Amino acid sequence: MIQISYAYSLPLFDERFNEKGFIKKQPFNISIGYEYGSTDGFNLITSSKALSNTEISKYSSGIKTEADLYITPFLKLFVNYTFRNSLLDIKYTLNKKNHQYLIKDYTSIFSKKSNEHIYIAGFEAAYEWSIKKYTPYISFKAGFGLTVSERYEDIFYNASFALKAGTYITFNKNFILNIYTGADYTTLFNNGLMVENINIAVPNEYLMTGMSVYNFYAAAEYQENYDKNINMLFGMELDIYKYSSIFAEIKFINSLIFHTGIKVKF
Repeated sequence: MIQISYAYSLPLFDERFNEKGFIKKQPFNISIGYEYGSTDGFNLITSSKALSNTEISKYSSGIKTEADLYITPFLKLFVNYTFRNSLLDIKYTLNKKNHQYLIKDYTSIFSKKSNEHIYIAGFEAAYEWSIKKYTPYISFKAGFGLTVSERYEDIFYNASFALKAGTYITFNKNFILNIYTGADYTTLFNNGLMVENINIAVPNEYLMTGMSVYNFYAAAEYQENYDKNINMLFGMELDIYKYSSIFAEIKFINSLIFHTGIKVKF
């Protein structure tokens, strides 16, 4: 992420807060970075009787951009946009007990690609204090927005919340390291049902002698289980010469999300 800064004043953005222990910040920040994610947080609602042992997972990667505006050193507003290429995998098994033409169980994976657009806006509030070269802090971040998938007509309205604790480490005026950890929770206001129709062609080696092909359609109805999407997070950001920084963050437990990039400060 890259960050650029320029001099201007905001009503509550003055030196009094820095004297009380808040790190000096550039009021406006712009970042761009790469994000990778994987999750198996899905509820299978129904599936064709032909399918058994169905498992659903999704992998995604893309670009995430964000703009931050510090109203005061302890409160910032943000808006971000993420473009993701996602791959949905449905692993299923055809049990020979349910299919008279099979000589053994057949397991395969149905994959479907999609593009997703995610828009989020919100705020982050923090409290900081100074201990020599360290500036510990706690913060709360909340965002609300929507997700648009090119594969579905529905628009999904979502919310995310994060509670973090960390510290700034000041090496000198040109290099400040921010290390933090915490918890992140994401949920949907309308997690609608999604249906995948699967065209299955069973290979010859799974079929009884004399059968050359066995084609049929099956369906799996599912929804994303965002109530399960609670993660721990760990991240760090290194400010370089006041106007730029590099960062990396990872979230894990129910999902795995890795985000890294550069920031420009104005």
